[in-house]
Amino acid sequence: MVKRITSWCLFVVVASLLLLGCKTSTAADVEAPIPFEVLDTGREPRTPLRYSIADGTTTTSITTFVVSKENRGETTVAMSDLKSLEVESVFGPARNSDDGLVYDYEITSAKAVVAPGASPEARAEIRRSAASLKGAGATASFNDRGRMLNSSMNERAMEVPVRALLAIINTEHALSLIVLPHEEVGVGARWIVRNELRVHGFRMSQDLTYTLVERPDQDHVVLDVTFERYGQPQVVELPDGETSVEVIASHTSGAGRIELDLRSLRSSARAKGQVTDVVVMVHDGERKRREINESLEIRIDSRSRVLRVPQQQ
Repeated sequence: MVKRITSWCLFVVVASLLLLGCKTSTAADVEAPIPFEVLDTGREPRTPLRYSIADGTTTTSITTFVVSKENRGETTVAMSDLKSLEVESVFGPARNSDDGLVYDYEITSAKAVVAPGASPEARAEIRRSAASLKGAGATASFNDRGRMLNSSMNERAMEVPVRALLAIINTEHALSLIVLPHEEVGVGARWIVRNELRVHGFRMSQDLTYTLVERPDQDHVVLDVTFERYGQPQVVELPDGETSVEVIASHTSGAGRIELDLRSLRSSARAKGQVTDVVVMVHDGERKRREINESLEIRIDSRSRVLRVPQQQ
């Protein structure tokens, strides 16, 4: 029962910042209408925001995910005894095509830090789960506005036993691959991306609001981001078929800053947030109420290089 509780709690915090679900997707999936609204086009001068990524571009990103517990009430639980997780991913080389910008990505390393006081079993499980991420990846494509066109996981990604951990890499879609406005925009521009998400049976709505703070040059943009995520009351059946989770209340909010490089497959970002969830775990007729009150921090550090692509004869 404890293992099931910690697995759920880990999933909740990871899902809190998701933009895309952790699944194999197709163009039909991601091209479904996503509510997108420009709230303010900003001040003059206004210019288009578009990605301009050269063939051969490779980006290495290190995403650090930190969780800390806010209080210690009797019903409050930590998220799977995970203190932090560091994931290094390589994106590219990029290939421009008629189907958008195509690239492969792969997780090259993942290191977990376990919270003090965790049991030997929990410690071993967390480290084993983190190690299993190595080699997981996908082939994906997006257009010059950052809209995902296609994404297909490799075999290793489909075998990862704790899918909630794999979902962490998808936070990069919200924090370092930004969907850009059609309109020309200037400093002060604001736009919002609204999503209705369903991840592992858990339904949630999410709003991401971006504000253009600075544009030092044509290729670099500084953005502020705020996010709100709500999960309506619902019952989620866990994969074991024996345990269910009654979601009483679920809310995540936070803010961050993004250093967007329009020539890079991923950019750098910092974000902090707060998760407040109340759930009831049900197993063998036993009901246990759990309150999850955690602060989150995500740091994404990216660097790019352009490989020489042989010219076709």
